[in-house]
Amino acid sequence: MKHYGSCGFDVRYEIDTVSGIAIISGSGYMNNYEKKYKTLIYDPIRIVEAISPFELYSRFIKSIIVKDSVETIGNRAFIGCKQLESVILPKKLSSIGEEAFRGCAKLRIINLPPNICKIGERAFCECESLETLAFPKSLISMEIGYQAFYYCKELRKIALPPTFSEIGEAAFDFCKSLEEIRLPAGIKRIGENAFEYCNSLKKVYFDGSAEEWQRIDIESNGEPVWLGGNATLYKAEKVFAK
Repeated sequence: MKHYGSCGFDVRYEIDTVSGIAIISGSGYMNNYEKKYKTLIYDPIRIVEAISPFELYSRFIKSIIVKDSVETIGNRAFIGCKQLESVILPKKLSSIGEEAFRGCAKLRIINLPPNICKIGERAFCECESLETLAFPKSLISMEIGYQAFYYCKELRKIALPPTFSEIGEAAFDFCKSLEEIRLPAGIKRIGENAFEYCNSLKKVYFDGSAEEWQRIDIESNGEPVWLGGNATLYKAEKVFAK
């Protein structure tokens, strides 16, 4: 059975509960959805609670296809889609909202599009099967929100593109299988606890010099928790910091 509706001013959805495919089409911005979002209808007495239509059909959705002219993924749009295995994101996409894919426990691969500039707080939090996180090399800039990839416990490697400048607080907190990350020379800030409890993290490759490393704003309260406590930092295969 197919279900149709609106999920933005000029954005529509089609959910096929038999095939498990959800298609988002149209153009512009998706709606934001909140946990206790309320809207007034007709008068101040009648209050209706609204949640994402994808959350309503979450048990059926296995694949999501977002068409080319859609520019944002709304807050909590696909939260709790526990059967979701694959997502196709459009090239024009500029932002992924807060908790947009939170708890999508079967999602394994995310290929971020070239125009993405913001990943909201907890956007991929608790995506327990996420193994591959691919950033486009052509990325101009990006903001990663608080706990954006918290508890992505199967994520093993991260390579940030050359233009990447900032990692938010607790962004990769509790990524327990993370073993290796590559940081670009232009990175300016690493938020507090960005890699806390990444106990498997052993190697961090930095593409800049030791002097450039010293200029990075690392918020760690004087502790090495951002590196999980166990990692070694390399530059051109030479260890220069721990």
